[in-house]
Amino acid sequence: MIGNALKYMRKEKNFKQEVIAKKLGIERSSLSSYESERRQSDFNTIEK
Repeated sequence: MIGNALKYMRKEKNFKQEVIAKKLGIERSSLSSYESERRQSDFNTIEK
């Protein structure tokens, strides 16, 4: 659910995962896992 929203918003703005991950202070692989919903992000990351 949140992963799909993250992916949709990122693609709407034409950002690469690397750019968003850097802004959030996380690894690109973590963002990929959040978007594919293989992993849940913590509250602090969602808040950012």
